[in-house]
Formats: sequence, structure tokens, C-alpha cells
Amino acid sequence: MGVLRILLLLVMGYLAYRLVRRLLRPVQPPSSRTDDTTPLVRCTRCATLIPPQQAITFNNQLYCSEACINQK
Repeated sequence: MGVLRILLLLVMGYLAYRLVRRLLRPVQPPSSRTDDTTPLVRCTRCATLIPPQQAITFNNQLYCSEACINQK
């Protein structure tokens, strides 16, 4: 019975330590991802969303690849 009580106290002490450590940890502000968020454009053929700099313009329409341009 004494060993079980010691083991229980050790587990409770460890859990209390983890709780206090978590509460005392400084809060980090959420990371702002405004730098790399660019509006995406949709491929005319397959409707895949792609970054504008990767889009291929053909006949004033945007495509994601040469394959989509050549499909009929």
C-alpha cells in the first residue's frame, strides 16, 4: 500500500508540475501570414486554384498548365 501511495503522489506531482509550467509559459502572438497570402486565380479549364504568377494567359483566359490549354 505504501508503494502505491508513493507512486500516486509522484504522478500527481508530475501532473501539477506540467500544469504550472504550461500556465507560466509566455503566450506567443499568432503568426501573421499576411506577407505570403496572395489571392489565387482559377484555371479556366479545370478550376484549379493557382497563384497568379504561375498562371498561363492564353486568349485572355488563365490556365494552370499547357495541358489545360491543349484540352478540348
